[in-house]
Amino acid sequence: MTKLKDDLKRVLSGLTHQDVGDYLPIHDKMSVLGFGTPAGSPPSSSPVRIRDKNRPAHRIALLSDGRENDAPLDYVIDTSLRLDAKIDLLIHGEVAMNDVRILEAAIESAGIEYRRILLETNIIEGVLDYIQNQNSLLFLVGIADDSTIQVLIERVIPNRTSRIPIPLVLIDAKRKSCVHKLSAVSR
Repeated sequence: MTKLKDDLKRVLSGLTHQDVGDYLPIHDKMSVLGFGTPAGSPPSSSPVRIRDKNRPAHRIALLSDGRENDAPLDYVIDTSLRLDAKIDLLIHGEVAMNDVRILEAAIESAGIEYRRILLETNIIEGVLDYIQNQNSLLFLVGIADDSTIQVLIERVIPNRTSRIPIPLVLIDAKRKSCVHKLSAVSR
């Protein structure tokens, strides 16, 4: 049972680092997964992560008007940590810089690299230009009731000539409190 468990751990660990397969020969890939190693040597505890210096870092964009947005920010931080991505804060509208600093402090405390991009007068064009110029952008995250997001959903995305080539992730602005109900009562 423990051998199966160890094998599954090695396989799952290898699968979580899929980019290893792009840069290693087949023998090294198999040894990362725990196969093909000599019988006397212990298996590797974790696969080797190889990062191509020429490959740009993945980016996740958070479109924000500076409001307190716990759930979207938490989602972006968690996803960024899992995908080893950097964060771009796309700030639009009239926003208090204290609100932006709160967002930045949360990102900094997670140890993630980020950059702040202020979108000026024509926000929609600024968002579209940003998306078109980012080759390594994974997706754009926003709040469903944000006016800029609503314009993107209602006017830009349905228009065939202005489709955005990345997913748009919508999240509620606040965390919803979970109420757990008991399924059975013990007596």
